[in-house]
Order: sequence, then C-alpha cells, then structure tokens
Amino acid sequence: MKKYFALMSPISTFSRNLRRQFGTAGLMFVFSIVGFLLALLLTQFLLKFSGGCFLGSCHSAAEAQSTAPTQIMYISPTGAGSRNGSSASNAGLLKDLPTFITKVGPGGEIRLLNGTYNQPKSMTIASGGAPGKPVTIRGTDASGQETTMPVIMGSRTSPYQPPSIGKSGDNLFKLLPGASYLTFRNIHCMNIGNGCFVFAGSKGNVTIEKTKATNVQRFVEHKPESTSASSAWEVANVVIRNSEIQGFSKGAIRFGKPDEKANNSPDAHDILIQEVFADSQRQDGDNFCMGVHLQGDVHHVKLIKTTMNNCHQTRKPSDYWNGDGFVAEEHVSDIYFEDTSASGHTDAGYDIKASNSVLVRTQAADNKRNYRFWSTANVQDCVGIEPRCRGGRSCQAQVYVTEKADAKLNRCTFKSTNPTTDVFQSQESGKITVQGGTVEHRGILQKVEGSPSLIQLNSVTVKLI
Repeated sequence: MKKYFALMSPISTFSRNLRRQFGTAGLMFVFSIVGFLLALLLTQFLLKFSGGCFLGSCHSAAEAQSTAPTQIMYISPTGAGSRNGSSASNAGLLKDLPTFITKVGPGGEIRLLNGTYNQPKSMTIASGGAPGKPVTIRGTDASGQETTMPVIMGSRTSPYQPPSIGKSGDNLFKLLPGASYLTFRNIHCMNIGNGCFVFAGSKGNVTIEKTKATNVQRFVEHKPESTSASSAWEVANVVIRNSEIQGFSKGAIRFGKPDEKANNSPDAHDILIQEVFADSQRQDGDNFCMGVHLQGDVHHVKLIKTTMNNCHQTRKPSDYWNGDGFVAEEHVSDIYFEDTSASGHTDAGYDIKASNSVLVRTQAADNKRNYRFWSTANVQDCVGIEPRCRGGRSCQAQVYVTEKADAKLNRCTFKSTNPTTDVFQSQESGKITVQGGTVEHRGILQKVEGSPSLIQLNSVTVKLI
C-alpha cells in the first residue's frame, strides 16, 4: 500500500498543479487531448502488427497505393534534357506519347507543353487507363496550367485545296484496341487528314474536350483496322464536347460502318456530342461534306448545343447538290437533338433517316431543305428560317418528308419570304402532323404528291407575308 501511495503522489501533485493553472475544466480538456493521442498511437501500433485489420477495420496495400500522387510525364515540341518525360526540363517527344501512356498507367497524366508539333504521319495508340481512372493527355504550360493550346501540325495543304490539286493529309491519333479510358483535352490539331481522332478498334470510354481543329478532312472518324470482324466496329461511351472545328471538307464527326455493311451488329452507341461548333467554310470538291454523320448500326446518340454550318457541294445545274448539317442514316435509331443548329448547307440542315428521332428546340436556316425526314420523328419547338437553294435539282422547303416518313411537329416556328419556298412538302405517302406554332410565308404552304390529308395543321397560326 505504501508503494501504491508513493506511485500516486507525483501524479496527484501534477494534477493539483494543472488544476491551479487551468482550472477544473481546463484540466479535463488537457487529459482528453492526452487520451486521444494515446489512443491514436495504440491504434497505429495494433494495425501495424495485426495485418492491417483491427476491430473489423482493414487497410490493404492497394488502398495505401491509391493515395499515391498522380504519375505525370511531359512532352515538348523539341524535347529537353534526358527526354525521359520525368519533368518539363526532361520532356520527351510527341512520338513517345504511346509509350508514356503505358508508363503513367491508370489515373496518370501526360502534359503536352505549349508550342507547335510537326506530325505529318499518323500515330497509333493501343493502351489507356482503367474504369474511373482514365489517362489524361492535355496541353499545358510547364506548371500544368492550360494557358494556351499546343498545336499539332499535319501535312494537309493549307489553305485548303481539293484532293485533285492539294494534299489531303494523314490522320493523327489512331485509337487501336486497348486505347480506352482516355481523355484528350486542350489540344489544337491543324492541317490533318481523315481524323484528328480515329476510333480504329478502341472500344470507347474516351473523352475529347476543349479541343480545336483547323483545316481538316474530318475531325473524328470511326474506321476500325480490322473491318472484317463485325465486333471491331463496336465503340461506346464516347464524349465529344466543348470543341471547335474551323474548315473541314468531309465532315466534323462520323460514327458507324457504311450502310451497305450494316448487319445489326453493334456499332457506336451511348455517344454524347455537346457544345461543338463546326464550320466547313465551304471546303468544296471532296465529294462530299456532312457535318455529323451517323451510319450503320448506331443508336442512342445525344447531340446537345451543337452547331454545323456551311457544308457545300458544287455540281452541274442538272445534278443534285449534296452537303448536309446533321445526317442519320436508315439503320440508325434513337437519336436525340437538343438546342442544335444547322445553317448554310447546299442540301439539308437535318437529313434524318433514323427511326425514333427526337428534336427539341432545334434551329435550321439558309439550307435548301431545313428539315428532311425519312422515318419517324418527334419534333418540338423547332425553328426554320429562310430556306435557300444554291444550285442543282429540287426546290427549297422548310420541311420535306419522303414516302415512309411520319413527322410530328409541335409548337414550331417557320418564316420564309421567298415565293419559291414550299413550307411543308410530302412525297406520295409521307405524313406531316403540325400541332400549334406559327408559319409566316409567301410561297406554297402545302405541297403534297399524294392525298392532301397526309399533311395536317392543327391550331397553327398561318400568316401570308
């Protein structure tokens, strides 16, 4: 007992001194802090010597690795230092990109430092990230800030010349099988051939954002290396957004196999095209231009706040002049447009053969036929302004439907001052049902090859200008 009191005496003295200095409340606070620190040390000790598990809580080596810093590698136009990509001062070359993607691994990042990269030939990429951990390739300065866009320069003739005169150029990034879970950001491709980005067997899960393209044959292309295997075409979960294309002769974006090869096997699906602005700038002579072109077994594509302008084809006056803004071929289905726009095309603003198409708040102006439907379509709050025929056969119209079409238009607005413009035009058995909305025109309101009942206007305000 004496030993017990002898042991407790210093502790009691220490407690009395703390109480005098801090008061009872302060003393309790000090002891609570000390207790918390002792408990933390004890927990760390037990975790260390119990295989990472204590009271049902386990911490694996994989979880510890997940907190590791992101692997970053660098590329510059001329390279620097040892060129191993470990830093901006040891940046690799653009040809090292495929190797660096493999090295950084899932969740890693490759920084393309600002400047101009000369890349006359295509580059194949066959690796990527993992679900939830894409590899990001983006343009930055040495500190990682997106101050400007690095330019990747191809060999296409600039200013543009038709293929019969100038060079079409090669494509740029060819995404082979394995090239999935990738993000490309803040990159400007210039003078490129058939695709700054080519889905050449990649299964998708690719994001292309905050990008620019200037003078290209096509911005995004879908063309597998092995076209003999039907599964080679399948690509899904692709996002293309916040991008600008200035000058293209073939198209801005294309997905799906050619219609003659459509076989009900999957092509592209679950695609988002958002906030993309594209202007062909009337690059003529490449037979022929289409802004967004969906073909083959493509389905479930969303186009949001996207604009396609000025696809042009010049031919003999007796020929049909093509050149469309948005095109969805007959094997395509379930396409959704919202707040999109098409203008200045020598053929249709919207040329939609796809079934189950939905168009919400779309705009079309200055096209030969602002809207042309070949199948079922549900159109809401659309706008059609001043169709214009620039040449070739057939007349200009606001809405034109073929014999298999069934187009339902709700609350749409149409205005045209040209007396040669047909507002609603139908082939022999094509149907147009218009509910609400307004029409201002000088030409023919309805032009029907079959029964007049195929075009129905319900509660539509019509004003003859």
